[in-house]
Amino acid sequence: MKKFEEEVKRPSNAGIDPFSKRDVSFEKLSSKFTKGAQTLKEWKEYAFKAEDRIRELESQLEKQQPEIPEVPQFAADWYEENKHMLEIAIFSINADICVKSSKVRCDIEDWFADAENKPIETIFAMKNGYTVAKEKRYEVVFLEDDTTRQILMENHAGYHFVEEEDENYGYWKQDFTEQEIKDIDERYWAFAVPVEDNNEI
Repeated sequence: MKKFEEEVKRPSNAGIDPFSKRDVSFEKLSSKFTKGAQTLKEWKEYAFKAEDRIRELESQLEKQQPEIPEVPQFAADWYEENKHMLEIAIFSINADICVKSSKVRCDIEDWFADAENKPIETIFAMKNGYTVAKEKRYEVVFLEDDTTRQILMENHAGYHFVEEEDENYGYWKQDFTEQEIKDIDERYWAFAVPVEDNNEI
């Protein structure tokens, strides 16, 4: 007999004797009522124990669920492009890392090269699902005083220029990711200021 069966024993009596018009004897009625009440009590206890056991098993199951990794967007993109042949793609990227200088590596290669990311473990864990980390955004502030704030902006055509923040009425992009800033001009990164996330508490 299993532990569960010992702890939550199913009542042997599966039903209650129905009352009928023929039950005129008080003694018979009393006996049926007592047996019926006892049966109901046993089934009620059984139901409560079964519910407790179900909750316990659900809790154990939740603990066994694999943790969903959070990865940068570029890692998610790489995974989606290579998930049909992960082993080959992982081998290939590691081979590239071995022969490339860190100065010429792309984001995903740098990510794979950083042991703290546990890249291979993380990539295989992504088979069970993943979330994309919200990338930190920055403004490039060239001048800021009591009267003005000159920042880098980008128009819809993709041109970059420096303008007073007050002149942007929501038409121009003024916050960028680290990589976007460095792609425009590496020197601009020195003027990057993190943008506060209004959703954070």
